[in-house]
Amino acid sequence: MDLQLVRRRFAEAERHVALGEKHLVRQAEIVDEFERNGHPTDLIHTRFASLERRLSDFQPDFVFLRAAPGKLEEEDGFPGVS
Repeated sequence: MDLQLVRRRFAEAERHVALGEKHLVRQAEIVDEFERNGHPTDLIHTRFASLERRLSDFQPDFVFLRAAPGKLEEEDGFPGVS
């Protein structure tokens, strides 16, 4: 796998995460609207918190991967990347 392909795939992953973050913001707005209208939201809050945790679990990986392309050029790189 070449460095350009790694960069393209990482950029795609970043776009997916950004889209997921936008979806969470919109979903939070919908949950707030449900609460204002008197609908039960306990289960929704539980599921929503799970999604937020999953997204935050990826953050350390992205910090590492953002630095990776430069490291790939400086060092021998990751196995399987030429």
